[in-house]
Amino acid sequence: MSLDRLLTDFAAKAGVDSIPVKQDGSRVLVFDGRYKVTILPEGASTAILRSRLGKLPEEDVERREELDRLLQLSTSRMRASGDILSYDEERRELVLHHRFPVDLQPHDFSKLMGDFVNSLAFWQRQMTARPLRPAVPPPFQMMFR
Repeated sequence: MSLDRLLTDFAAKAGVDSIPVKQDGSRVLVFDGRYKVTILPEGASTAILRSRLGKLPEEDVERREELDRLLQLSTSRMRASGDILSYDEERRELVLHHRFPVDLQPHDFSKLMGDFVNSLAFWQRQMTARPLRPAVPPPFQMMFR
């Protein structure tokens, strides 16, 4: 099956006439009005699901800490999911990707899309769940003997 056929079938099941193709060959779907997924063809046999998760903090130390936290979480999730979290340094934002073969059956593609949107929702929650820091550092304690 081709990517065009998968998307035509997916659109029909969703009650949409078609999914417009952009100049670069990509297509954009928005789920629940807030989960934007770009589908990029990659040759004849694979494609990529891609979603921007959001920007990281501007301050260097805070951005590095947040990036470390999210990438550690990503490595723990990699075995269960084919999703890849990447960092676009130029834009200072995280991007979620999933590469897949286009010869899927329509029901497998629907499941893949649902799983990706669920993963996208998870990562967006993680982007807003920054660890709390104490307003005042704890007192420094020294003991002498």
